[in-house]
Amino acid sequence: MKFVLCCKLPTFLFLGFDLVKCEDPGIPNYGYKIRDEGHFADTDIQYSCNPGYTLHGSSTLTCLSGDRRVWKNPLPLCIAECGGHIKSAIAGRILSPGYPVPYDHNIHCTWKIEADPGKTISLHFIVFDTEASHDILKVWDGPVESDMLLKEWSGSSLPDDIYSTFSSITLQFDTDFFISKSGFSIQFSTTTCNDPGIPQNGTRSGDNREPGDTVIFQCDPGYQLQGAGKIMCVQLDNRFFWQPDPPTCTAACGGNVTGPAGVILSPNFPQPYPHGKEWVLFIVRHIGDAIFNMEPSYDFLHIYEGEDSNSPLIGSFQGSQSPERIESSGNSLFLAFRSDASVLTNFCTSKALNHRLHHLKCLTTVGC
Repeated sequence: MKFVLCCKLPTFLFLGFDLVKCEDPGIPNYGYKIRDEGHFADTDIQYSCNPGYTLHGSSTLTCLSGDRRVWKNPLPLCIAECGGHIKSAIAGRILSPGYPVPYDHNIHCTWKIEADPGKTISLHFIVFDTEASHDILKVWDGPVESDMLLKEWSGSSLPDDIYSTFSSITLQFDTDFFISKSGFSIQFSTTTCNDPGIPQNGTRSGDNREPGDTVIFQCDPGYQLQGAGKIMCVQLDNRFFWQPDPPTCTAACGGNVTGPAGVILSPNFPQPYPHGKEWVLFIVRHIGDAIFNMEPSYDFLHIYEGEDSNSPLIGSFQGSQSPERIESSGNSLFLAFRSDASVLTNFCTSKALNHRLHHLKCLTTVGC
């Protein structure tokens, strides 16, 4: 017995017109395509805008199937608007009106950013360029009515990051009738307590920022902690902040050091030391490697063999020539540093105060 299978192939009828596409409508400036189905009849293209821009027009374009292949709507626009209200914010961008094109004259723009309850908002400046003293950006902690102005800026210097303590923040931008600049681009993000940062010439341990979390700070050798070494994230009603404020690390005029080794820095090192300072230190044993950069004939470091300036003078040092290794015959050296009221430079960093350095003591701080 034989079996014969017969198959009838389907017949497809294509109309040439069905394969005609709508022309590519392009992409709006500062925007992008989310979806593109191919430009045939009854297919769609969907658009969105880059962060900080608002879409004007229809986000979806449909290729019509009528006698002519055309898009149902025109290409939308992506515009940096004058003000806005952003709710349930997580992260985004605030742009000056028309950015990156220069903003208009005589505008008054207000942006309000609201995070979810229990969050705060940080602002990070990417670009900032306005007419100095005339086109001004102001930022409030919470609404304007709170009367808690955090900061105001104008000019071309890039501002530091700024943080709210409430779950909302308000930005207000006012311009005059004269010069326009390129404006600003500001990144915002939400958190609880803001990033306390890492002090210059220091370190930080701890990254959590929920209420009750703590962060600990330490300074590099030769620098002293100005403020508390441990701070805590605190919630008070709807506000979140660190208590106390994060510390800084500075090369102070005098101080106390313990341990078998240490570093001595001129005040404010590596920045120039201040005018008119008298800095007197009592240390022990010997001084190793050092870097000097002082004003010749006017700023001096005097080193004495003993515990005060009545002891024998080992040497007086000035200029940028580093002295040879200095070692006491007894168990103490006395350092006195004085600067005049003219040129600012930096003094030195003594890289090694070795062998039984028990204390570094500021005995006199005239002018400090």
